[in-house]
Amino acid sequence: MSEMIYMFGPLLVPILIVCAVIAVLTLIIRAGRRASKRGLRRGRIMVAAGAIPLLVMVFLVGGYLYWACPGHSKILTEGTSPSGQEYCVLQVHNGSLTEPYTVSFWIRDTNGVWRWNYLDHESLAWGSAVVTFSAEQAHVSSDGEPFRDIQMPGGIVDMAANPGHYKARELTAIELFNQLAGKTR
Repeated sequence: MSEMIYMFGPLLVPILIVCAVIAVLTLIIRAGRRASKRGLRRGRIMVAAGAIPLLVMVFLVGGYLYWACPGHSKILTEGTSPSGQEYCVLQVHNGSLTEPYTVSFWIRDTNGVWRWNYLDHESLAWGSAVVTFSAEQAHVSSDGEPFRDIQMPGGIVDMAANPGHYKARELTAIELFNQLAGKTR
């Protein structure tokens, strides 16, 4: 139940408004159908006046749900830096309807450990990501726009200190994604 409140809490008022508008439009359509059965011209106008906004709402809500749906969890990009370190940008659905994706940059350090770097935890779906490198920084772009510069990792880490920020060196980018997306444990 608490997951449902988390997921729909910020949208409760808009959901109630949409339901009320759908109810009013449905009533207009029903009244128009009754009037058109009696041969009244205004019945057809009432049906159109209810059906057109209803269809527009369905397409707008459907478009948003398509954009925010969990099907967009994916590896946005992966590759190897000029210094030979593997990297990937991951987009994972986080359960929220208003800001449904967590986007993160992962890179293997010189010891082979995957290191997490924050990009965005309240995001709509990214279409694409590009990573370029210069000196000691990775430059991440989202959909062609510069998004964030990240310092390249260095030094030795204690993986037990913060297990969410570090992942085992034997994982591939796909295995890392599957683990974070909850597809395997």
